[in-house]
Amino acid sequence: MNSSEIETIRGAVHAWECDAVERFTASAYFKKLSSSAGRILKLLGTVLDDPLIPWTSKCQVRFIRELTVGSVYHMTAGVVEERNGSLILGHRLFNSETGELCTTFLQEVSPAARGDTSQLVMSWDDRESERRPDADKASSWLQSSALIVRPDQADWSGRYELGAIIEQFTAANIQAQNAIGMSPSYLRSKRKGFSTAEYQLEIFKMPPGIGTYMVSKSAVVHVGRTSLWFVHELYNQDDNQLFARLGQLGVHLDLDTRRPDLLPDGIRTQALQGLKQEG
Repeated sequence: MNSSEIETIRGAVHAWECDAVERFTASAYFKKLSSSAGRILKLLGTVLDDPLIPWTSKCQVRFIRELTVGSVYHMTAGVVEERNGSLILGHRLFNSETGELCTTFLQEVSPAARGDTSQLVMSWDDRESERRPDADKASSWLQSSALIVRPDQADWSGRYELGAIIEQFTAANIQAQNAIGMSPSYLRSKRKGFSTAEYQLEIFKMPPGIGTYMVSKSAVVHVGRTSLWFVHELYNQDDNQLFARLGQLGVHLDLDTRRPDLLPDGIRTQALQGLKQEG
């Protein structure tokens, strides 16, 4: 840990925080991220229940090693830089038993929090990904989720909470998998899963409040030998405005070997049907 990087979270993985791939679920990671960011913002003098609290506008996440039921972990965080009126925060999540780095989060919050950041500046050597999911490559989109924001999905300021947003995107991704033949029954019977390796999240406006009707659409934008890129777009149904976009890179996973497995021909064929043909 760097001298100005502080510990923000320490805990353990509970059974109810794990998903069908038998590891710490994505929404749980983002709930920890929200708490880690909250710790940094509070140190900068931010009042967390302020309706104008800075909100996440971008976040790149890399999942490096798995955490499973009973794993113990801790997070460290700091300020990477200030950029164009936003604050860039870095977060690292470690396995407390082994000391291994498990996950990195590069988070942009807007507007930049007020306060002296000099005591929280950290070094960050994990470069921003040059891989970008291209939504223009999708030829068809699936309506993939719909919900009304509940009180228990709101953060300290009463707005749609980051972990809950990712939970909706997770449901959208499961619907998108099902549409290409990677159905829940297939995954259960074959002991397979879809394991996310990277998230690229963009949130274009301040999150909405309780009672807002949120809908998403999803598409496949790249098909590899074992991997898939999905793009999910989340809309506020009240004004039909794009609220957020998530690029999700993952692999077809063998749950017994915990290794990437070749996409079956049927799933690969259905996934390719959703792509625009080049040339």
